[in-house]
This record gives sequence, C-alpha cells and structure tokens, in this order.
Amino acid sequence: MGDIAVRRTVAAAGFGLLVTVAVLGVPSLRFAYRSVGGHLVLETAVTLVAALVALLLYGRYRRRPSLSTLLLVHAMSLLALSALLFVTVGWVYFNALSARPPQEARALPATDGVG
Repeated sequence: MGDIAVRRTVAAAGFGLLVTVAVLGVPSLRFAYRSVGGHLVLETAVTLVAALVALLLYGRYRRRPSLSTLLLVHAMSLLALSALLFVTVGWVYFNALSARPPQEARALPATDGVG
C-alpha cells in the first residue's frame, strides 16, 4: 500500500510541475482565473472551506485534545480569516469605493481606499 501511495504522490507532483511549466512556457496558455467574478468566487470558496475545516478540527480537538490538532485549528482559522478579510472584503471594498482591480485588494489590504 505504501508503494502505491508514493507512486501516486510522485505522479501528482509531476503532473503539477508539467502544468506549471506549460503555463509559464507557452504564451497562449493563461492562468486560470482572469475574470474578476471568477476570482471572487474562488477566494470565497477558499474562505468557506477553510472555515469548515477549522470547525471540524475544533470538534476533533474537543473529543481528543492534542497540541497538533489545536495548531491545525489555529492554522485553518487564520487561513479563513485572512482570505475573508484581505481578499474577499478587500475586493468588495476597493471595487465599491474606488474601482480598483482585485490584484490591488490582495496587495494593499491595509489601505483606506484613498489615492
């Protein structure tokens, strides 16, 4: 069973590397989410999935407390909060007030929309 898992892991890593090199090397291939709405949907999904995983891990921590589970709860909570605050809310804030593109919402999360 361990040998199959290693082969699958190596195959998945090789496929990911192949796709990355293809996107970087072939000019006609573009990165997946160029649309503004698609980017917002993807980031919202990241937020919701991370929050759900954090909640499930918290339930696991309450049943059998361990430091590793608690650290996972904190990590997933931080991922959910950062995706929510810096990307999703930032995108809505910048687009509603100053019509800035979503890339700036990720790059400038602490600005107040002035400038």
